[in-house]
Amino acid sequence: MTSPILISLQDDYLVIKNIGKSPLTLLEVNIKYEVTVITIEERTALRTVSFTEKVNKTLKPNEEVKIKTELKDISHVEIVYKNGNGTFREIFYV
Repeated sequence: MTSPILISLQDDYLVIKNIGKSPLTLLEVNIKYEVTVITIEERTALRTVSFTEKVNKTLKPNEEVKIKTELKDISHVEIVYKNGNGTFREIFYV
């Protein structure tokens, strides 16, 4: 199955576009960031920080929505959407 969703980064925004032939309802977007932190032991470590936004917006074919990003270091994006009679969760790596 080919995904009906295309994502891209434009400046400080994550752009989600419906590239399918039918409308879909974007329910939720979960953006995962990877950040470097200093631990109590004064070592550096990689941590994942999440930002979830409930969208609940229907996108017609070729329509897009922009979501402001908090950080530049996006690891991946999880998108939950309804298309036809099904609900889907897809992971996109940026």
